[in-house]
Amino acid sequence: MTPEQRAAYIFSQSVCAFVEALGMDAENKNREVAGFSPAYAHEQFMEVLDRYGVHHNAVERKYKIMSDSSYYDGMRRGITLYAWWKDGVQYVGAGIRTLKKALEEVDKLEYSYEHIGHEPSGIL
Repeated sequence: MTPEQRAAYIFSQSVCAFVEALGMDAENKNREVAGFSPAYAHEQFMEVLDRYGVHHNAVERKYKIMSDSSYYDGMRRGITLYAWWKDGVQYVGAGIRTLKKALEEVDKLEYSYEHIGHEPSGIL
């Protein structure tokens, strides 16, 4: 993903978050006029930023660190360096995951950042 594509993705996610927050704010105003307490508090508005990945740390991570292929190359090297052999198979960590499976998961992480802009859940 080029820097321009990353910027366009982040911008589109920001617009989506803004539209959702506007709807939440409108609902709060309707409830205020009707004499009810707000439906959404500060925490729910912050959750929107988290969900769309547009708060400062998420944008910085997506734009600077995770988009850099050297980050994933370093992950692969580190995993490979600390792999160990048992019965002709290389394992990583406590021996639950093979080196091959761990490297495939890094490939999935890199692909997801390049193509969909965030890590898939349940990996690594």
